[in-house]
Amino acid sequence: MKVPENIDTPGKRLQFIRTKGFEDSRKLSQEEFAASIFTSQANLSKLENDSSEPTEMILFVIQTIYGFNMDWILKGKGPVKVTEFPEAKGLIKRYDEYDNLLRKLEKDSKLKDCIDSLFKLSNESREAVEKMIYLLSRK
Repeated sequence: MKVPENIDTPGKRLQFIRTKGFEDSRKLSQEEFAASIFTSQANLSKLENDSSEPTEMILFVIQTIYGFNMDWILKGKGPVKVTEFPEAKGLIKRYDEYDNLLRKLEKDSKLKDCIDSLFKLSNESREAVEKMIYLLSRK
């Protein structure tokens, strides 16, 4: 991955990660990236504009989820990416699947209420509902 030389602050490095740092050429909006690292869009904007410093927790989350070296983000030193663990890709894929599912639930309050109700059912009742859903989805 080629990193331009003018990326000389933590904010510029965060913006680079969000807009050009992915191998699959995807770009995330501030809202999407902020949600994925458990912060607000407003806070991410401050970080990208170098109005505030990223916390150790945010750096750790970015390193864990996206593989960008905490020291590189903060100081511009060391390798851009950390050595990948073989299981990291599987974890990232699972995280993305869960994140997508949660986003769908946030948009559909009725579905969220249904799932909340499902958790309140006994195991036997829950299994019956799951079977009904399975049968209905096959049509």
